Amino acid sequence: MRLSELVGTSARVAEVRGKKAKVGLLAGLLRRAGSGEAATAVAYLSGQLPQGRIGIGPAALRAAMEVEPAGEPALTLAEVDAACSAIAAASGPGSQREKVERLGALLGRATAEERSTWWCSPPNGATAGARGGSRTSTSAPATPSAAASSCSARPSRA
Repeated sequence: MRLSELVGTSARVAEVRGKKAKVGLLAGLLRRAGSGEAATAVAYLSGQLPQGRIGIGPAALRAAMEVEPAGEPALTLAEVDAACSAIAAASGPGSQREKVERLGALLGRATAEERSTWWCSPPNGATAGARGGSRTSTSAPATPSAAASSCSARPSRA
């Protein structure tokens, strides 16, 4: 499943008012995800990474966000999950640089919409996920030039 499909569904869930409509959108997404990606999709929709914290702080996130976003959606949930696992596993001397490089490579493959929805929260500076969700990681600017803290190395919540 493409990340853009999850991001689009998350946006639609935020826009609709009724609980039944929200449940229908989420159920449809999870059916399309299938058993192989459903758990990852649920984690991402909940504002969590299956890996937990991946060791990316605000400065590292700002550095990774300097890459240009992709023009067309191409990332899959499996690719994002694998990249986050690789970032989380990096340790030892030079690991912070490796984490930034890996996250930068991932973010360079994400569209602007995927980046702003997936990795950024509202510009209120709180550690909340996009669309009012909760997030437990540190915050950092949505773009290198943003003054307010608004991104995290955690997915946003639906």
